[in-house]
Amino acid sequence: MTTRSPKQDQQPAQKSSKARGAEQVPCSGQMQAIALNQLHPSPLNVRKTGGQKIEDLAASIAAEGLIHNLTVVRVAGKKVPRYEVIAGGRRLRALQQLVRQKVIPADQPIACRIVGADRGTGTSLAENIIREAMHPADQFDAFRQLVDEGKTQTEIAGRFGVTSAVVRDRLALARVAPEVLSLYRTDGLTLDQVMAFTVSTDHDQHRALLANKRLPSAWDIKRQLLAGAVSGSDRRAVFIGQKAYVAAGGKVRKDLFAGANDEGTYFEDAALLERLAVEKLEVEAESLREAWAWVEVRTELGYDERSKYGSAPTVTGTATAEQAAQLASLDAARNAARAARNACEEQPESDDDEADSAEWQALDAVLESAERARMDAYDALEQIDPNAAAYAGAIITLNHVGTVLMHIGLVRPEDKAKVSAGIRHAGGHATAATAVTGATDPLPVRMGLSALRTAVAQEALAENIDAALRMLAFALVQSTIRMTRSSGGYGLNVRGADKTDLNGVCEGLAATAIGQRNAQRAEAWATDLPDDDAALWAWCLGADDHTIRSLLAYCTARTLDGVQRFPASRDELGPVALALGIDMADHWQPTAGYFAKVKKADTLAALAGADGKAPAELTKLKRDQLAEEAAKRLAGSRWLPPTLRNVA
Repeated sequence: MTTRSPKQDQQPAQKSSKARGAEQVPCSGQMQAIALNQLHPSPLNVRKTGGQKIEDLAASIAAEGLIHNLTVVRVAGKKVPRYEVIAGGRRLRALQQLVRQKVIPADQPIACRIVGADRGTGTSLAENIIREAMHPADQFDAFRQLVDEGKTQTEIAGRFGVTSAVVRDRLALARVAPEVLSLYRTDGLTLDQVMAFTVSTDHDQHRALLANKRLPSAWDIKRQLLAGAVSGSDRRAVFIGQKAYVAAGGKVRKDLFAGANDEGTYFEDAALLERLAVEKLEVEAESLREAWAWVEVRTELGYDERSKYGSAPTVTGTATAEQAAQLASLDAARNAARAARNACEEQPESDDDEADSAEWQALDAVLESAERARMDAYDALEQIDPNAAAYAGAIITLNHVGTVLMHIGLVRPEDKAKVSAGIRHAGGHATAATAVTGATDPLPVRMGLSALRTAVAQEALAENIDAALRMLAFALVQSTIRMTRSSGGYGLNVRGADKTDLNGVCEGLAATAIGQRNAQRAEAWATDLPDDDAALWAWCLGADDHTIRSLLAYCTARTLDGVQRFPASRDELGPVALALGIDMADHWQPTAGYFAKVKKADTLAALAGADGKAPAELTKLKRDQLAEEAAKRLAGSRWLPPTLRNVA
């Protein structure tokens, strides 16, 4: 073929297309150089779809020239020569794009084969049917040969109009064992399986897998080649970091074809990674060893294992004069902030609603800050019960995203009985927020409070995708692998049947912030998801990973049901609340309405001091008066009724 490259044809001495005789009428089948601006698409071209991207083809032509000639027919009866391209329409569009990019001139001479109009459709059909596309494996090998010849990935990318990442991926595919590529060429392996082999450069491992009578799936290939390696998303890997791990002598492996939610990095030495993580956690633990009777370091503390530990009971210490003055000041600041916000609410609305809203929000933010400072000061007075201090300790571990997590004030399983016996012997009283007491809420109260707690858990779980997927896996194992309905509750019912109307059980829930957020989330999903089953199926198949994970988290959250409907109901939701770090004190405040519904003895127990007794003047109050006084005294204290406590 005699076609010159575009760069060669841009020389200053080049003649115009007319000077080269483009006006001559050639014989059928004759080769002739025709000016590009005289070439036009033909309706006779049978190829309408498919093929390489125009941008990529244009880049290839700019780098290598036009490798395949165009086939054209002369349009009769035109004063100005006009030719229609019946084979090479995409090459024509690529050349025209190069003109727009000012890479070649508009009258660039293009080598064409001219045929008669009566042969146009047949010639176009023959060219498109007979031509066979290059097998991807041949492209992989071709890229590798270019690298062996000294070409860089960037040069190859520019030459073929692709990105450097595409070249990198093709080179990785070319470096698998030859037997793998041979099977791929004969359709013995899929592209996904070949991609899976790239996680290892060990050809002996590749051949060992191919020796199986039944070739493994892509997932199984990757699993076997990565046996013993730790994912880069593992909590220890995130905590230590690749740089520190490599500096300690560790080796990493890359999966170039990992999905968007997987970094595709694997740490080969799990033992080294574990040791580095423990050593780093030991440094974190040093600050706690003087404050607690024992401190343990673990890289992981599962939910079931955590639930075996108890919480050390606490008592409210006596405030010093300085602390008492600080508390009084914080109380005054809180009261002033609340009065200012309430006064703003009572003012008549002005025409500027936005200004009114901004003023209220600013005052509400001040109140929230004052409340937080006040609660922090009161929390500082809480201390481990002296009778339990000898058994209270801490566990330093990592959460699922590799962040240090400190579980403090724990009691080991073997010490729980000793702690309880010591408190009973001393006649002490632990605060209800952290210790188990014999008090229980009446059933109607328990149902409403547990419905509120369920709503809070649903909201938290819908926001915590990682935790939701783990809980979904836990529930599915119970119902499929173990074939049991439940091994211990946890409030999960992945069948999604018999969902409880929490608003109907908990009066006023719909008006709370949690109730409103849950309703908004439900409405948003109802709007996004198609009603028709076929449309929903297509939607699910086409949704991105993050959307599907969010939907799974929401659906899992909707299955939570921790409503205590029976007198002997156990706390199904406790492990989930602990795992999600839910503190119901953030969502519930003691009210006179609550204390009016419970036993007077339970109200007095809630008001008891460190000696286990309530102030004498309270015992003489009537039930309604006591309820009002209890709500007043416990306001802001983060006291919780038994139904809302997280007890390990």
